[in-house]
Amino acid sequence: MQIETERLTLREFVPHDWQAMAHYWADPRYARFYPERDNAGAFVRVLVDRFVAAQGDDPRLAWQLAIVERASGTMIGNCGIRINDTAVREANIGYELNPAFWGLGYATEAAASILRFGFQDLQ
Repeated sequence: MQIETERLTLREFVPHDWQAMAHYWADPRYARFYPERDNAGAFVRVLVDRFVAAQGDDPRLAWQLAIVERASGTMIGNCGIRINDTAVREANIGYELNPAFWGLGYATEAAASILRFGFQDLQ
Protein backbone atom coordinates (compact mmCIF):
# COMPACT_ATOMS: atom_id res chain seq x y z
CA MET A 1 0.00 0.00 0.00
CA GLN A 2 1.40 3.37 -0.97
CA ILE A 3 0.00 6.89 -1.17
CA GLU A 4 1.70 9.62 -3.21
CA THR A 5 1.20 13.32 -2.51
CA GLU A 6 2.87 16.33 -4.05
CA ARG A 7 5.89 16.09 -1.76
CA LEU A 8 5.50 12.85 0.17
CA THR A 9 5.21 9.11 -0.20
CA LEU A 10 3.30 7.26 2.51
CA ARG A 11 4.31 3.62 2.35
CA GLU A 12 4.22 0.45 4.39
CA PHE A 13 6.90 0.19 7.04
CA VAL A 14 9.91 -2.04 6.41
CA PRO A 15 12.06 -3.45 9.23
CA HIS A 16 15.00 -1.07 8.81
CA ASP A 17 12.73 2.00 9.29
CA TRP A 18 13.29 1.68 13.03
CA GLN A 19 16.63 3.46 12.66
CA ALA A 20 15.14 6.68 11.24
CA MET A 21 12.34 6.55 13.79
CA ALA A 22 14.75 6.06 16.71
CA HIS A 23 16.78 9.00 15.43
CA TYR A 24 13.93 11.49 15.62
CA TRP A 25 12.51 10.00 18.83
CA ALA A 26 15.85 10.85 20.46
CA ASP A 27 15.65 14.48 19.35
CA PRO A 28 14.92 16.62 22.46
CA ARG A 29 12.42 18.72 20.47
CA TYR A 30 10.36 15.57 19.86
CA ALA A 31 11.01 13.79 23.16
CA ARG A 32 9.76 16.68 25.30
CA PHE A 33 6.20 15.89 24.19
CA TYR A 34 6.55 12.22 25.20
CA PRO A 35 8.47 12.11 28.50
CA GLU A 36 6.95 8.72 29.35
CA ARG A 37 8.25 7.05 26.19
CA ASP A 38 11.25 4.81 26.24
CA ASN A 39 13.34 6.22 23.43
CA ALA A 40 15.70 3.26 23.38
CA GLY A 41 16.36 1.80 19.96
CA ALA A 42 15.23 -1.65 21.09
CA PHE A 43 11.74 -0.36 21.91
CA VAL A 44 11.45 1.47 18.58
CA ARG A 45 12.55 -1.69 16.78
CA VAL A 46 9.79 -3.70 18.48
CA LEU A 47 7.24 -1.02 17.57
CA VAL A 48 8.27 -1.04 13.90
CA ASP A 49 8.16 -4.85 13.92
CA ARG A 50 4.54 -4.58 15.14
CA PHE A 51 3.71 -2.17 12.30
CA VAL A 52 5.22 -4.62 9.78
CA ALA A 53 3.41 -7.62 11.30
CA ALA A 54 0.04 -5.78 11.23
CA GLN A 55 0.33 -5.49 7.45
CA GLY A 56 -0.71 -9.14 7.26
CA ASP A 57 -3.75 -8.88 9.53
CA ASP A 58 -7.00 -10.14 8.05
CA PRO A 59 -9.19 -8.26 8.45
CA ARG A 60 -6.81 -5.36 8.52
CA LEU A 61 -7.92 -2.64 10.91
CA ALA A 62 -4.76 -0.51 11.13
CA TRP A 63 -2.48 1.12 8.57
CA GLN A 64 0.66 2.69 10.04
CA LEU A 65 2.67 4.18 7.18
CA ALA A 66 6.16 5.62 6.95
CA ILE A 67 6.25 9.20 5.66
CA VAL A 68 9.04 9.68 3.12
CA GLU A 69 10.07 13.04 1.69
CA ARG A 70 10.03 12.43 -2.05
CA ALA A 71 12.76 14.97 -2.88
CA SER A 72 15.33 13.33 -0.60
CA GLY A 73 14.01 9.79 -0.10
CA THR A 74 14.32 10.35 3.65
CA MET A 75 11.87 8.72 6.05
CA ILE A 76 10.71 11.73 8.09
CA GLY A 77 7.89 10.35 10.23
CA ASN A 78 4.82 8.18 10.17
CA CYS A 79 1.06 8.42 10.14
CA GLY A 80 -1.76 5.99 10.42
CA ILE A 81 -5.42 5.25 10.54
CA ARG A 82 -6.95 2.72 12.90
CA ILE A 83 -10.49 1.43 12.66
CA ASN A 84 -12.06 1.42 16.12
CA ASP A 85 -15.50 0.05 15.30
CA THR A 86 -16.46 -1.36 11.91
CA ALA A 87 -20.17 -1.37 12.78
CA VAL A 88 -20.34 2.41 13.12
CA ARG A 89 -17.45 3.13 10.73
CA GLU A 90 -15.36 4.86 13.39
CA ALA A 91 -11.60 5.35 13.08
CA ASN A 92 -8.85 7.61 14.34
CA ILE A 93 -5.72 8.98 12.76
CA GLY A 94 -2.35 9.99 14.13
CA TYR A 95 0.95 11.25 12.84
CA GLU A 96 4.42 12.27 13.96
CA LEU A 97 7.34 13.96 12.23
CA ASN A 98 11.05 14.33 12.70
CA PRO A 99 11.45 17.84 14.20
CA ALA A 100 13.88 18.75 11.42
CA PHE A 101 10.83 18.75 9.11
CA TRP A 102 8.38 20.67 11.31
CA GLY A 103 6.85 23.85 9.93
CA LEU A 104 6.89 22.76 6.29
CA GLY A 105 3.27 21.61 6.00
CA TYR A 106 4.24 17.93 5.78
CA ALA A 107 2.02 16.85 8.69
CA THR A 108 -0.98 18.58 7.09
CA GLU A 109 -0.21 16.94 3.74
CA ALA A 110 0.18 13.48 5.30
CA ALA A 111 -2.95 13.82 7.44
CA ALA A 112 -5.05 14.95 4.48
CA SER A 113 -3.89 11.98 2.42
CA ILE A 114 -4.56 9.42 5.16
CA LEU A 115 -8.03 10.93 5.68
CA ARG A 116 -8.74 10.65 1.95
CA PHE A 117 -7.63 7.02 2.07
CA GLY A 118 -9.94 6.39 5.03
CA PHE A 119 -13.01 7.93 3.43
CA GLN A 120 -12.44 6.83 -0.18
CA ASP A 121 -10.71 3.46 0.03
CA LEU A 122 -11.71 1.81 3.31
CA GLN A 123 -15.08 0.18 3.61
